[in-house]
Parts: sequence; structure tokens; C-alpha cells
Amino acid sequence: MFDQLAPSYDLSNNLISFGMHNAWKRLLVRLSGASAGMSVLDCASGTADIACAFARVVGASGSVIATDFSRDMLERGMARRVRGRELVHFEHADLTRLPYSADSFNISSIGFGIRNVPDPAQALQEMARVVKPGGCVMVLETGQPQGAFMKPAYYIYSRFIVQLVGGLISGSFPAYRYLHSSAASFPWGNDFVRIMRDTDCFGHIEQHKLCFGTAYIYKGIVK
Repeated sequence: MFDQLAPSYDLSNNLISFGMHNAWKRLLVRLSGASAGMSVLDCASGTADIACAFARVVGASGSVIATDFSRDMLERGMARRVRGRELVHFEHADLTRLPYSADSFNISSIGFGIRNVPDPAQALQEMARVVKPGGCVMVLETGQPQGAFMKPAYYIYSRFIVQLVGGLISGSFPAYRYLHSSAASFPWGNDFVRIMRDTDCFGHIEQHKLCFGTAYIYKGIVK
């Protein structure tokens, strides 16, 4: 499915989120505490927005690896002409079986990908395994706004507008029906923090609500 979406993925994301996803990804990088010389693994990287944002911070003295299960997504990322792209190394990898040694990175990250993994807890454990103690795992994922106005408004937008726009641009309406259902059913806020806590990988966990709960950034400090 993601191979099919790859050609239109960036355009769809920009239109559907009104460009806000770019600011959220930059915020994830800032909250991670990344600095020059650090090593970063970005998982389910897609077209490498987050990986490139990290690369602009860690610089040539650091290292950034972008991984994805979709080879077409990786190819789209490699072809992009954005600042920082030249510092990113791309590798095909399965998030639930990362091909890296323990304690290899300062930071691992994932943006809007963990809800598509069959076992999110296993993915978190793998992301924590490859990070050095004291480093962090960063997760950006969808949420569900609450409130008398926001909850129904967001449901109508995500259920109908997102599927229409995404389906028209990509030519795959079933893919955007799946993306809506996966977002609607995925744990968010305290429920996702509970999953992180149950992995027993993190000594400290933070959650940051974005845009009334439309999305969340989670930060776990690896034990």
C-alpha cells in the first residue's frame, strides 16, 4: 500500500495537514535534544522528512539513517532535493527486527508509522534496544481531539475530507480508508504512554499534545 502511495505521499500530507506536519516534525527534533555529532535512526521514515530535519541539526559530524519497509518510499526520499538530504543514509529495514546492534544510536524516531506496525510494543522495544542508555525514542503519531466542537469536527474532516483528498490525489481510496481507521482506533495520549511504560524500556516518558490533540509527540528516555 505504501509503495502505491509513495509518488503522491508528500503532496497529500501537505494538503491534508495544511502543512502543519512539517512543524510537528521539526518540533520532534527540538524536543529530542539532538545536537551536532549525534547518531540518529529514523524508522518508517517514508520520504525522510524527519531524517532530513535531524541531519540539519547533527550535521556532517553526526550520522542519520532513514529506514523503511517500503522500498518505493525510500526511493522517493533519496530523490528529494531538500537541505540535509545529502547527509542521510537510506536502508531497507523491518521496524520489528532492526538490523542494528544494541546501543548504536543517541536517538531513534518514528513519525506517523507506529500505528501501522502489528505490534507497537515490540517496535518500541526495538527502537529502545538500539539506543544508548540515556538516549531517547521519539514518536509522532495521530490523536483524537476531544470536546463538544473539536471531536465531531475532526471526525467529519478525517472520515470524509481526508479520504476524499487523499484518494483523489493518490488514486487509492481504500488506502486512505485504512489510514483513517488505523488512526481512529490507535491508542493516544495516556493510553499510548501506558504501552511505552509496559515495555519497561524507559526511565522517563513525556507526551506533548499538538493542535488540540490532533497529534502527539512522545519522548521516552532509554534506561
